Amino acid sequence: MRKYLSVFLFGLSQFLLVQPRAFGQQKLVAAKVNFTIENAGLEVNGSFTDIRGNMNFYPENLAASSMEVSVPVATIKTGNSMRDGHLKKKEYFDAEKFPDILIKSKFFGKQEGLFRGYYSLSIKGVTKDITVPFSYVQKNNRIYLSGNFELNRRDFGVGTRSMILSDKVKVSVELEVMP
Repeated sequence: MRKYLSVFLFGLSQFLLVQPRAFGQQKLVAAKVNFTIENAGLEVNGSFTDIRGNMNFYPENLAASSMEVSVPVATIKTGNSMRDGHLKKKEYFDAEKFPDILIKSKFFGKQEGLFRGYYSLSIKGVTKDITVPFSYVQKNNRIYLSGNFELNRRDFGVGTRSMILSDKVKVSVELEVMP
């Protein structure tokens, strides 16, 4: 009995030594959220900055992984300050009433060599489920996550029907995390 208890305790200690990251908070060091939308037949590129969040992503333990990110609407940049101001108004993002875009993970999976994040995305008070395939690279004591997805802006009440502004928005996200 003593032998089995010793083996169990040794095995448990080895698991905890090998898996300590599964229980610690990771630090979001840098983040980029870029988007592209077609307007009057031309692509308009934009970005958000000052992204904040809590990150715990463990490729060896997806069940223990989680992410919650806040994207400040006021940081929107499209290369045209007049357009940026317009996008912050009630008709589009309503930054005064809804200052942040929120992204919260529900769970993670892996399929065909890519990780998949299943998230709740909240924009302008509307929450929808999205799936984002993303890559994971660990290098120089940093974790890099990169993914792309598309959404329909009108699903979130961002703008109205338009003959010149596309409903489809392409979004790319890049995160740099310190374990």
